[in-house]
Amino acid sequence: MMPAAFKSHGDFLGMPLKPKLYTDQELNQKTDYELRYIYIQFKKHDDNFRHQYEANEERKRFFNQTTSDADVNYWSKQAYWSIDEAIALILGKDPRKVTWNNVKSHLPTSPLAMKFHELREIAKRYVKQISIFGKRK
Repeated sequence: MMPAAFKSHGDFLGMPLKPKLYTDQELNQKTDYELRYIYIQFKKHDDNFRHQYEANEERKRFFNQTTSDADVNYWSKQAYWSIDEAIALILGKDPRKVTWNNVKSHLPTSPLAMKFHELREIAKRYVKQISIFGKRK
């Protein structure tokens, strides 16, 4: 049985609602919509559950699988890297699999996507600054 009790601030009449415990069988009979609603209730009121759920979701994402890890031997032999390739490598990921285009859809819920975005913005500013100073010479 999965404990699925969550705090409630009451229904629309202000009456307190009794926490609900769901069995595995009950959860298996729920539609995706109903399961999402239960999740939202947990997420709203239970920080520990939210953190565990989000960490579990992050672990399941394609870019956190070992198949997306960087081949350092291969990439160290390349003559140069693009900004996005360098960022993927900084994050320990294979730039052929973990690209900005397939990571950005995970913003703002993924820590890796947020770090990729942060590093990308810093790198773009740096390149822009170099090009500005380069034109003045």
